[in-house]
Amino acid sequence: LSKKSATSEVEPHGMPSYEENAETRALSLFNRGSRQAAAAVLSVALSRSENSGNLWLLRAIIRHSQAEWLEALADLETAMCLIPLPASGQLVLADCYAHTGHRDLALMAYERLLDQESLPGNLYAGLYAGFQKCGRGDLAIKACRAAVVSDPDDHEAYFAMAHCMARLSYSSSCVSAALEKACHLAPDNDTYRISLAMQLINSDRPHDAYRHLAQASIDKLRHLDCLCSAKRLLQLCITAGDNHRRDALDKSIKRLVSTNQANRPSP
Repeated sequence: LSKKSATSEVEPHGMPSYEENAETRALSLFNRGSRQAAAAVLSVALSRSENSGNLWLLRAIIRHSQAEWLEALADLETAMCLIPLPASGQLVLADCYAHTGHRDLALMAYERLLDQESLPGNLYAGLYAGFQKCGRGDLAIKACRAAVVSDPDDHEAYFAMAHCMARLSYSSSCVSAALEKACHLAPDNDTYRISLAMQLINSDRPHDAYRHLAQASIDKLRHLDCLCSAKRLLQLCITAGDNHRRDALDKSIKRLVSTNQANRPSP
């Protein structure tokens, strides 16, 4: 997560405050991938300006990006005493709760965010991941639906929605509908095409399944990672007389069988 400067105060004569300078330097380092250096800049700044909620929040965001959950949570709790947390900070807080064993608190925070109006569109993916981590696929689907309301062209949200639906045993027709929308929005995405073909096979629609499979690249079919799917798609290609994709899937199957045998424990 990136964070825009929330500091509005400046020193007299238009000079940036010490806190603003530190925040700007830290953000620059963070955006360049120098996370530890960014956190170090903020630690020095906080030793001089311990009442700057923005600095505590930014260090929490950086620590969250490094999976330093307890440290990020401590920074957020301090920030909360000084400033209202923006939506991005609330999401970081929920994630920290989720990763430190506070599932109920995490869910409350995630749900509170989901219920907000005008939530920034870039936060829905984090909400989806958070609900998944907490084992609430139903709320993950709700987050996806909110995401596509916010951005009707968000094909990733439709694909994520389909994934959750499949895991929650929604009918293949419901899953297929979400995948068809994802394919329409991102017609060159082979993963979407292959996933849709599988769901259409489950819906007993082999002709439609092959129509979508035929639009997937040969190379992608050579590198599938699910043996069961590869076998079912192979049968689809045999029926359709598609020798090129049949050969590609056959290679996937041989590779996966060989890998499974190699990973099988010795008797």
